[in-house]
Amino acid sequence: MTVLKNALLNEKLLTAEIKKLSVEEKVQVKKVLTSVTNKLKLPSQKLLSALKSEGFEFSDIVGSGATKPVKPSAKRAPRKLVLENQSFAIINEQKKELAHAVGRGVTSYKEKGYEVVKYGELSSALQKVAKGMI
Repeated sequence: MTVLKNALLNEKLLTAEIKKLSVEEKVQVKKVLTSVTNKLKLPSQKLLSALKSEGFEFSDIVGSGATKPVKPSAKRAPRKLVLENQSFAIINEQKKELAHAVGRGVTSYKEKGYEVVKYGELSSALQKVAKGMI
């Protein structure tokens, strides 16, 4: 239904789709569109006049047409990692091997049997290693 709605609300898209049809299909489309447009329920002129006398315009009710999506004004700034908030998996304490554990990685390392700790819980030697990783 969304594809049909998009085609009906976008003249260029609808025209492009109609151009792909055979002559017989185009004749049928014209008949269907003519029939359907006669069945569209739009406000009567009397109602529009009454609304206008009250200070309303038809565009206030239905809008001024299809709105385009708003593009973000600027790119999101890259995330800055705060060392003290990071978790690390201790792979081998003697060899000073650490792995930066982020998100699901924390659970994965714990499931594999590694000890996962916050930066502040690391020994000073491992903290130096962690600093070099971030």
